[in-house]
Amino acid sequence: MVDYDVIVAGGGLTGTIAAQSIAHYSNQNLKILSIDRNSEIFPGRKSLSGWTCGDACSKEAVDFMTERIKVQWTRPEIEHDVKGVMAFSPDKETTIPFDGEGYMLNRQKLPEIQNQRAKKMGVEFDFEINLTGLIYDEQQVVGVQGIDNKTKQPYKKTAKIVVDATGVTSMLRNTLKNSTKVEKRIDRRDLESTGRYIMYFEPQTKDLTEFDPDYCIIHLDQDIAPGGYGWVFPKGEKKVNIGLGVEKTLLEKRNNRLGKKDNVQSLMEEYLHRNPVIKNAKLSQDPEDINNNSGIFQVSVRRQNDCMISGG
Repeated sequence: MVDYDVIVAGGGLTGTIAAQSIAHYSNQNLKILSIDRNSEIFPGRKSLSGWTCGDACSKEAVDFMTERIKVQWTRPEIEHDVKGVMAFSPDKETTIPFDGEGYMLNRQKLPEIQNQRAKKMGVEFDFEINLTGLIYDEQQVVGVQGIDNKTKQPYKKTAKIVVDATGVTSMLRNTLKNSTKVEKRIDRRDLESTGRYIMYFEPQTKDLTEFDPDYCIIHLDQDIAPGGYGWVFPKGEKKVNIGLGVEKTLLEKRNNRLGKKDNVQSLMEEYLHRNPVIKNAKLSQDPEDINNNSGIFQVSVRRQNDCMISGG
C-alpha cells in the first residue's frame, strides 16, 4: 500500500503546474503530494536570492497551459503585457525581431497563487523537506526520501509515480539507479550564471534600443555578456527586470582578452549603469518583489534530456 498515487518533487513553476494538470486530468480522483524544500511562504524559491529569472513568458505558452492542461493564469502572477522581443547586435545596427505577444510574470506571486489553486484541487503539500534520493522496489521507483528540516527527522513517502521537478541540479536525477538512458548530470558548459535586478527608475531619455515598455530587449554583446546576453525586460513604464547571463569559460577568456577580473555581479552593475534610459534606479520594495528584487543563480541553457522517463 503506497501513501500517494503521485508525488511531485519540487514546488516551483514546473512542479505546481504538473500537480494541477495531473489533478485535472484525473478528475481529482488521484491522491497527489507536492514536496518543496522551501517554506510555505516562499514556495519554489531557487535560492535565498529568490526566483532568479528574466520573468518573460510567451502568450502561446500561457494559452497552451490554460487550454490544454487547464492551468489558470490571472493577475497578479501576470504583471505586464509585451508585444514581442527585440534582439540587438553590439553596435545596434542589426535588429532581430521575435514577434508574438507575451507576458512578464511576477515570480514571487506566481507559485503562491498557483499552489492555492492546486490545494483547491485536492493536492497536498509538504514544505521544508530536503529530498536526498529515491526509494526503490527492485528496479521500480516507489517513493522519495530525505530530511524534514522542521523536525530534523528522516522523511519517506511512497507513491505509484514520482515526478521530478526539482530542477537542473536534481539530487533525484543525479542518483537515479534504474536507468542508463536518463542523463544524470548536466555539463557545466550548459549552465549560465545569470543575475538580475527588479527596479523602478526615472526615464532620462527615450531610446527604444535600451528600454521599451512594449518589448523585451536582448543585447547580444560578448564584452558585456560573454556566452550569453543582456536583457531589459519591462514590467511597466518605469519598472524593469534588467540582467544578464554568462558562460564561465567564455567569461574567463573575455577577462583575459580585456585584462579584467569581472564577475556576474560587476558585469550587471556595468550593464545597468551604461543604460541611458534607466537612471536613478532603485530596487523594487513592492511586497510582491521584496524577496526577489536582486540575485544570481545558475540557469540551464540547453535542450531537454533525450530520455525523461524511468521505471516509476
